[in-house]
Amino acid sequence: MAFQTSSPAARGGGGGVTTQFGGPVAAALFVLWLGLAFLGWILALAGLSALQNKIYKKSNAVGPDGWAIPANYPELANGEILRLDWFILFFQFITAVIVSIVASLGAIPQARGTILSFLTAAAVLSVLSTDRTYNISHFTHGSEYSSARSAFAGYLVSATADFALIYHLGIIPGTPPESSPA
Repeated sequence: MAFQTSSPAARGGGGGVTTQFGGPVAAALFVLWLGLAFLGWILALAGLSALQNKIYKKSNAVGPDGWAIPANYPELANGEILRLDWFILFFQFITAVIVSIVASLGAIPQARGTILSFLTAAAVLSVLSTDRTYNISHFTHGSEYSSARSAFAGYLVSATADFALIYHLGIIPGTPPESSPA
């Protein structure tokens, strides 16, 4: 009976950060794109927070039934315009955290399909929020414009990083099939 180990490196399915990506250059690119995903998230968080704050301040000055930002959403109240964008922002964060945890555990080859699914959903949703915040910026002026544009830039960076991670994780070799004990 053959001795079986439980470490991913011994099974050939992972190991350290560099071995699961095929070398130090590929690992450095992965860390770069993951860092850009977090940077885009921070930028989108700052822009969306400032935009939400300005919507509330302006809506209080206009009145409870007035529009702070007439963004062609007449069925939504002032504070509800950005609900989907907040969900997408936190989905992006959870996805980046999950990818970081899986990479630090050395389990990227085993969890590649799941990670690619999460990244695909996050990328598509980030593109949706990129479009929404860009369109909202056309209906704003002054500081609301810069807040909407910074949220737009954050979502754009996050989406770009997600697409790069999808490409990067899609080209690394998968987990080799485990040999059955004889």
